[in-house]
Amino acid sequence: MPFLYQRILCPIDFDDNSLVALDAAAELARQGNGTIYLFHVVQMIMLGPETGGYIAAYDAQSEAARKKLEAIARDRLASIKHETMLAVGEPASAILAAIAKISPDLVVMATHGRKGLVHLVLGSVAERVVRESPKPVLTIRPPAKPRKRGRG
Repeated sequence: MPFLYQRILCPIDFDDNSLVALDAAAELARQGNGTIYLFHVVQMIMLGPETGGYIAAYDAQSEAARKKLEAIARDRLASIKHETMLAVGEPASAILAAIAKISPDLVVMATHGRKGLVHLVLGSVAERVVRESPKPVLTIRPPAKPRKRGRG
């Protein structure tokens, strides 16, 4: 019986939790001899025309992200078939566009575990992807922080 997840999209934002999600995706790919599509979005911030040079700034930021993606792939995916992908834009929309383009069997991505007002203001990329993706999405939560013990 073939393994269900041959094509795995793994969006990362370079934080520690997204690397934990990549490790989970890598384990699934190893089990089924699958391919990982390692994906990063350089977030687009709308700037007015008076802020000249922003295209050059995105080019530089994209090139730095591409190098970082390649280094992560080299370090963590050496024995796994993989491709690196980069987009510029709003993260959730770019991830959903990547899903439409490559039609993965599974999306593996980190959540940041934001709550309350921070979640309300910043929203959740993972939440939108889970809601709108036509493909299954496995979310990886941040590790629980140890609780501080009070003096007794």
